[in-house]
Amino acid sequence: IYEPGLQAVVESVRGKNLFFSTNIDEAILEADLIFISVNTPTKMTGMGAGRAANIKNCELCARKIAEIATSNKIVVEKSTVPVRTADAVKRVLASASPF
Repeated sequence: IYEPGLQAVVESVRGKNLFFSTNIDEAILEADLIFISVNTPTKMTGMGAGRAANIKNCELCARKIAEIATSNKIVVEKSTVPVRTADAVKRVLASASPF
């Protein structure tokens, strides 16, 4: 990833208010704010095949958050997902979480 100045910004806040982890369940439990930033490849089958983005990975993240979270979370999607992805994430979170 090349983003001018990014390394300096990350280094200045890492471990203070920016954390990275491979322990997904623990990170969900501890986080107040969760970014969903996953690959959204082009759909290969079904309606929109070859043109539309596949948001399955976003929905899978939302399911995991709903499964693990024991308190309210702010969930943010990356800006390059298709319009209405937030609605899909919201539906998944609402249907699977008591919060």
